[in-house]
Parts: sequence; C-alpha cells; structure tokens
Amino acid sequence: MLAIIIAWIVISLVLLSFGDIFITLYNKLSKKEERYNLPETFMLGMAFVSLLLSAISFALPLNYYILLALIAICILYWCRRIERIGNMIKAIRQGIEVYSKSQLIAIALLFLFFLVFIIWCMPSYDASFYHHQNIRWNEDYAIVPGLGNLESRLGFNSNYFLLSAVFSFRFLFGEAIYGGLQSVLLLFVLFWCLRECVMSNYDIKSILLLVFFFLFFLSCRDMLSESSTDIVPHICIFYFICKFALCPETFKAKSLFVCILPVVLLTFKLSTAPCLLFSLIALYYLIKEKKSRSIISLIVFGISIIGLWLARNVIVSGYLIYPLHEIDIFSFDWKMPLDVAIADRDYIHSYAKNSFYNVFSLSDSYLSTLLQYNKRAFLLHYLTIALTVFLFAIPFIIIYYIIRKKKISHIHYLLLGVTAIYILYWLISAPDIRFVLGVFYGVIFLATIIITNQYPQKQLYSCCRKFIFPVFVLGIICSTASIPYYAIRKIISFPPDTSRHLLQNVLYMPYSAKMEAQEKNSGLDFEAYDMGNGITIYITTDSLGRSFDIIPATAPYNIKGILKYQDIRTVEPRGTSLQDGFRTRKECLDKINEEAEEKLELKYKLY
Repeated sequence: MLAIIIAWIVISLVLLSFGDIFITLYNKLSKKEERYNLPETFMLGMAFVSLLLSAISFALPLNYYILLALIAICILYWCRRIERIGNMIKAIRQGIEVYSKSQLIAIALLFLFFLVFIIWCMPSYDASFYHHQNIRWNEDYAIVPGLGNLESRLGFNSNYFLLSAVFSFRFLFGEAIYGGLQSVLLLFVLFWCLRECVMSNYDIKSILLLVFFFLFFLSCRDMLSESSTDIVPHICIFYFICKFALCPETFKAKSLFVCILPVVLLTFKLSTAPCLLFSLIALYYLIKEKKSRSIISLIVFGISIIGLWLARNVIVSGYLIYPLHEIDIFSFDWKMPLDVAIADRDYIHSYAKNSFYNVFSLSDSYLSTLLQYNKRAFLLHYLTIALTVFLFAIPFIIIYYIIRKKKISHIHYLLLGVTAIYILYWLISAPDIRFVLGVFYGVIFLATIIITNQYPQKQLYSCCRKFIFPVFVLGIICSTASIPYYAIRKIISFPPDTSRHLLQNVLYMPYSAKMEAQEKNSGLDFEAYDMGNGITIYITTDSLGRSFDIIPATAPYNIKGILKYQDIRTVEPRGTSLQDGFRTRKECLDKINEEAEEKLELKYKLY
C-alpha cells in the first residue's frame, strides 16, 4: 500500500510537471495560450516523457538515475514558477469547494477502496511471460540489438515499457511496481467524471458519463494493477471521445492534445493507428487558420516521437514495425527470422478472432464456464452483445437524423467517422474485444449524447439528483471490493505463517503474481544455458513458460501449450556482453522456418 501511494505521488509529480513544461513550450513556440485540465496535462506529460526516454534509451538504461534526474528537473522548473504553483493551489481549492462535505467523504472512501483494490494484483499471463522481462531489460540496459531473438515477444516494442521501467521503483522496494501509471491515470479521469457531474448539476449527459465510465471500469479493471500495453490507450481514448462529445467546441482550441495524444498512443499500442486521423484533422484546421508556427511545432514533435519509436523497433527486432513483416527493408545481422515474424503476426490474429468468437457466441460450454468461474465476465458477456447491437445501429440512427435535418455538431461527425474506421480496422486486424474497449464505450457514449441533444434537456428531480453521486461511488466501491475479498480468501488457504507474512506485506508492497509463485514454490526455477562468449541464459522450468522479471531468461522451446517459434540453441551472442545483443545462427535459419510452418499448422488446428 505504501509503495502504491509513493508511486502515485511521484508519477503525478513528474508527468504533470512535464505536461506543463510541454504545454508551456508549445505555447511559446506557436504563440498560443492553450489551457488544459489535469487529465490532459497528465497525458501530455506521458507524451513528452516517453519522447525523452526513447532518446535516452539509445545510450543509457532507464533506471532510478533517470527518474531522479526527471524529479530534479521538475523541482527546478517549479522553483522558477512559484507564482504558478500558487495559482494551481488556488484552482485546486476552488475545485474541492464544488463538493459538499458528504461528497468529499464519499470520494475519500472511494480513493481508499481503489487503493486496496490496486494492491491485490490481478495475475496476467502476458505480464509474467514477457512484459516484466521487457521492462527489466529497459531498466538494466540501453536498447539491446536483436533482443527479440531471445524471445520473440520481446520484439514488441512499446513506449509503455519505457515509462514502466523508469517508474518501477525497484531501487526503493526491491521489487517493481507495475500498476502505478495506469491506476493513477484512471483516478484522474474518474475525478474528472465526478466533477463534470457536480458542475453540470447532474444533467442527463453527465449522468450518462458516469454510467459509461462505470461500465468501462468493469470491463478493464483487471488490467489496472498489472502491466498491460492495452489499458493506458483505452483510458486515453475513452477520455478523448467523452471530452469532445461533451464539449465539441473545445476541439479546435486543444491542438496540442488532439494532435500529439494519438501519436504517442501509436507508440504504446499499434492497434490505435486509426487515431492518427485526429492528428491530421488538427493539422488541417491549423492549415486553414494559417498557423504555421503551430503546424511546424506539432509536426516536429510528432515526427520525433514516431521516429525514435521506429528506430527502437529496428534495433530490437530488425523490422521497422514488428511483427509487420511486409515492411521488410533492413538486413542487419540481428534481424529476427522472417518466418518467426509471420508466425507471431498470424498467431495474434488467430487468437484475437477466437476471442471475438467466444465473446459473441452463445455456446453452452463457454457460458457455463464463465458463470462458474467469473460471474462478472458472464454479465459483461451479455452486456457487450447488447451494446454491440446498439453500436451497429448507430449509423442508421445518424442517417435518420440527417434525413430529418436534425442538428449534429460537425465535431461529433468527425468523432463518429474516425471511430468507425477504428472499429473496421480492429475487425480486420485483431478483433479481440480487449483491444477496443476505450473506443467501444466511448463511441456508444457519443451516440447517446447525439441522441439526447435532439430532445429538450430536463433536470432530474432534486430528490433523485442527490442519490446519483453516492450510488456511483458505491458501485465503484462494490466492484473493487470483490478482488481483495477473493485474494484474501485464497491467501488464508496458505499455511498460517505464509498467510500472515503476505497479509502484512501488502501494507508495504502490492501482492503480485511473482510473490504468489514464490509462496507456492513454483515458477521461479531456472536451468542455466551457456550461450558462449561468457554469456549464460536462464531457461524457466515454469509450466506456463513464465520468466517474470528474471533476465536474461526465456522459455524452453518445447513447452506444452506455448507456440514458441525459435529455440534458444539457434541464437548466439553478438559480443561478450548482454548489451551487445543477440542474433540467429545463419546455419539454423532453414530449420527455424520449417519448424515455424509446422507450428503454424498446429495453431490453425487450435484456433
């Protein structure tokens, strides 16, 4: 618990400060006076810091020295802007004053329950399999050439891992904190939703915002306390759509946010690529207004973020964007085998298609499994189907309003158009519902706003309005309380000494999948493999192939249920240190391609 509180404070300090620096820099370069709230400043801080970390990672590991340097820059920045600190404190006080005492108590309880929820880690296979590995490599080493040869998933280069590395706080607690970034971001968006509701005096739009935020939270809560490359883009996109659905008139006034956020989200998750259309729209408006200074500034920032990300992709995997093997323009010695890239891409697509089929199927076996093991997922299954029916009805609703000559904001049309392209791209590429949650709930909220705009707005009776806030807070509390409850029940089943130790430990550190494996004496045994040149690789004996954050490590080639396309014995070091990287042995390429094809055939039988 203490670790999460410290993580939230430090992450907020750094990202809000660098967000403010970014906004100030842009305003000076473009001679504008754009203003942003806390969630937007936080997101722009992520963009600016990820740009800096990308550049630094070519020469230095992203460890606590970098974090301390970032904190020092923040302190120096605010020392030069004492007057602004006073204005910010005044603004925060005014923001707090809009809430009643009972509402402030409810918010404090919500914060406490959310904190308790975050400290009980939701086990994630991908996190234990390669996320923690990727984060640890970024912590301990500058970018490593051919790292994807060691384990193909390490070729997935996401700037989320860079931020997670510098905010791991391993030097303080001995273990990494993985849920700090996304959980504090969600808190900022949550408090924005509550403020919108109170400031609007509980109009129907703000009530709908609370409803859809609650549904969004239920769907993505399992990603909040573990590393996930999906959750930060989901939160940002959900906020983006909801913000401009409620306030379309602010779209043109926030060119930095509209243009840069989609760019940085692309470097977090490739599936967000359609959001780049928002960046082009922002530039189009600036071109119409002949704002050349703003255009040049935004293009330089955007190209810098994407350019550094692409360069990292090439160094890690040998491909401009792994596993998009079609863009094959380099021939470095560390380049991953082509058939491994093909197999990885096909596997992701097939797995996503299978997940899509499961979500929208009415198979008795699948539904009975959900009902038995996860009642929340069972209810969300039917909710998702119902909302999807509404989602595909949206075009017909819009056509009806056009025919009836109803007034719809052109910004709403833009939001609908880009999100429609996003959903089509998702359906074609990797239609796993996990990859579209932010857009899914955001665009349905947008549609409800368009519908409500066509009718006279009526306030709820005062006796009803006073229950909206506590009901929402109670809903979030109830949805977070179940996880600690089941986690504690599981831990109590351990031997008494082990249970007592774990329950005491969570007051200091969040419970993690690695901690659970340690207590169960499983998943943390490794066999040494001498790669040559004085380099030893550790091969996990875990039945699921998880290596957690132990480096250098990988899963065995023949592990059951894991489609691993390259044996560690086909890889060799490029030098005498891990920093020199890895490459595939030339004499093994034909064998790798042949075995990758065999495993692909197995994959098609499974999915």
